[in-house]
Amino acid sequence: MHRVMDMSAKTYRRIALSLCCAGVLFSGYLAGTRYFTNECAFGDPCPFFFGYPACYTGFTLFSTALLITLASLRAALGAAWPMIANLVVGTIGSLFAAKMALEELATRSSYRMGLPTCAYGFFFFLALAEISVIALRARPGHAAPRA
Repeated sequence: MHRVMDMSAKTYRRIALSLCCAGVLFSGYLAGTRYFTNECAFGDPCPFFFGYPACYTGFTLFSTALLITLASLRAALGAAWPMIANLVVGTIGSLFAAKMALEELATRSSYRMGLPTCAYGFFFFLALAEISVIALRARPGHAAPRA
């Protein structure tokens, strides 16, 4: 059956901080390239969301998760709210990035990085959501599923 991985709040924050920083750096590079050059990074197409490049939304979502994680450094060590908030942001980001990546894949078959850039955002958001679920289940007092 499913076994919950042991994870301390400190370990969660370290992993979440790493994922959020990587997401901010990647989406920030994409957004900055688009903003300053008016071209998309890597020569790939730029999907748009409500009239703006999708990487702007990805950058905003990753920045939100990063701020949540940084705020959690000042919170009580076992507080659940950062895990819940990052789970929400990670889930929204995963759905958003998956939608954008699928739209890109439907219109083009070749990408400089192998996949659309939104697909890489999807993997980071999904990892953030998954690590948040694992950390929530590992919290003291949480009834872990029985094997």
